[in-house]
This record gives sequence, structure tokens and C-alpha cells, in this order.
Amino acid sequence: LEMCRLAAENCPGTEVSDFEIKSGGTSYTVYTVEHFHSLMPKSRLYLAMGSDMLRVFTDWYMPERILELAALVCNCRDEADRAECEADKKKIEAMGGECILTKCEPLVCSSTVVRERLLRGEDITDLVPKNVAEYIIRKGLYRD
Repeated sequence: LEMCRLAAENCPGTEVSDFEIKSGGTSYTVYTVEHFHSLMPKSRLYLAMGSDMLRVFTDWYMPERILELAALVCNCRDEADRAECEADKKKIEAMGGECILTKCEPLVCSSTVVRERLLRGEDITDLVPKNVAEYIIRKGLYRD
């Protein structure tokens, strides 16, 4: 949660919520979407996800309810990925939902790469915001 807060410092207008952590137990996206809808009932919510999550969205817990309350926004990685995203978008629309496909350069990074670099004592500031990297190092995270 603290690393998310630090990362959000560089994104004006972004807020980080502790709703899921405070709720405890199993965290289903539908409950989070319902929570924010209750706080802002007249606002349109947008749920951002990667194409990997869009592929399995129809298998999520209560996907129809999520679509009642929020539009999905999915970043397509490349043209091959976009074709699959378009097919998934049609499934979402057939369920009565809205799905917006975007395209931007993906950051080729994984938590595994971050951990491996840290174990080797290498810099990670090209992978995470500087203040997040400083927090990870200060707290000795991901060392083993």
C-alpha cells in the first residue's frame, strides 16, 4: 500500500485506496467497484486492466455486476494482442458492458526482474519510480 502511495505521488489526480486491505478476507473486484459506486453514484467508473485479465474477465466473480457499474479499459500490447482484445471486447459488449481498448507502449518489466536485480545489488530506478526504489531499499524488501 505504501509503495502504491509513493508511486501515485507522481500522478496528479490519482488517489490510492486502502479499501480492499481494510475489508480483509477475500477481495473480489465486484465488491471494490460497488464500494466506489456507492461513494460516487453519479460518476462513471472505469476499471483498467491488462489484456491478460480481459481474456478471463467473463470467469471473474459476478462480471455482469461489474459491467453494470463500470466500463472496462484495456491496454492492448501490440497488433496481434489487439485482435484478441477485439474478440474479448465483443464478448463484453454481448453481456451489455462497455469495453474501451487503448494502445500504449508496455513497460517490459516484472516483479521477478526487480527482485533479481535487487539480489544482484543492481539499480531498479528504470523499473520503478525513484521514491519506490528508495523505499524498497530502505525497508530491505525482496532480498530473499
